[in-house]
Amino acid sequence: MKFKPLAIILLLIVVAVAVYFVFLGTKNQEKKIKALENEIEFLKEEQVPIRYKIISQENDEIEVSVKFYDLDGKEIAKERFKMPGTVASFDFYVVKMANKYIAFPTKIFTDKIEPKNGTSLYSFYENEGFPMIFYSESSGKLFNEGIKALYEKLKSGDLENIENIFGNMVQNAPQTIANGVEGTVFKIVVHTKGGIELIEE
Repeated sequence: MKFKPLAIILLLIVVAVAVYFVFLGTKNQEKKIKALENEIEFLKEEQVPIRYKIISQENDEIEVSVKFYDLDGKEIAKERFKMPGTVASFDFYVVKMANKYIAFPTKIFTDKIEPKNGTSLYSFYENEGFPMIFYSESSGKLFNEGIKALYEKLKSGDLENIENIFGNMVQNAPQTIANGVEGTVFKIVVHTKGGIELIEE
């Protein structure tokens, strides 16, 4: 089958226009993320995006109830996970912006499940593409747009142009289960000055 010259030209135009709009979209996204650096000063020194409770552990299987919270401390979602293993672990992407660190939960897994095979957490705390763990009644438009743009890049795995990003794993101590302490509740505290801490409540 031979393409007529006019058809080829039209195809090239369509491709060029598509590439142009993708380029514009990427530039706009990067602009919003850059503006975010000036909008995160209102963040408190500590954020608690997740609390979880150990429901049971038997037959080498653990069940946990996980709750997600926004910046104002309001519960936004709740889910139960039953998985092979004895230790619940959470993976985070941590990004340093200006003089603060912001953290996005990415996966839940166990000592019997490799991180790459863990369950993605994004869908549990997002609403219409916005990561609700960063929602606050006092946040501004630029902050919301910047957080959403950054979240979109993290979720898609487009990390190449994100500076100062690293992974962080958080897990409960194995002896918690070994001592038979079911019903234990933990909170994951993100320190915006640096570090993620697991605290038993």
